[in-house]
Amino acid sequence: MLTMSERFAFTTRRHHAFASTGNAYDAVQCDEAIRTGDTLVVLAEEVVGVAMTWPFAVTQAHGHLHALSAPREGETLADIARSLHVSAADFEHAAEIARRFGIPLDPQIEALLARPAGGAGALQSGRVDCSEGDELAGASTASAITRASSSAASSRRQELGAVIPTRAQPGASRIA
Repeated sequence: MLTMSERFAFTTRRHHAFASTGNAYDAVQCDEAIRTGDTLVVLAEEVVGVAMTWPFAVTQAHGHLHALSAPREGETLADIARSLHVSAADFEHAAEIARRFGIPLDPQIEALLARPAGGAGALQSGRVDCSEGDELAGASTASAITRASSSAASSRRQELGAVIPTRAQPGASRIA
């Protein structure tokens, strides 16, 4: 049996998969199951993002999600995360999911991830095995993974890690 300290020694993450970034944006606005900091995955458009009032992409492609404005001189990932009322771990986790799927990251995000973390915790993730048509934990029927046109996409889906909700008040100063 787990002790109280062991029971809460990990963080879970929630992923929500959508057929399009438009669907993802709309769902973030009205689906109470999607929380600030959750990871949004749109394989059909090769977009991975972070949920908040103004959901944003961490990938080069952003579709209908917002792109982040260029960081100010000397600004760290933790600074940007704090201004958006998400955590640096939310950025790191979304970036890790994009990498696992082989989706190119936004160069600005990639540069920020390469800088020293300044105390940000290590990314923790488990694994979830999904096959075509399966839903990721926390995803609704409408947001089932629909893109499996190639065996590469199918194998990338099997690389997806486990999921974690975070609750925070969003801000918009960093959204482009």
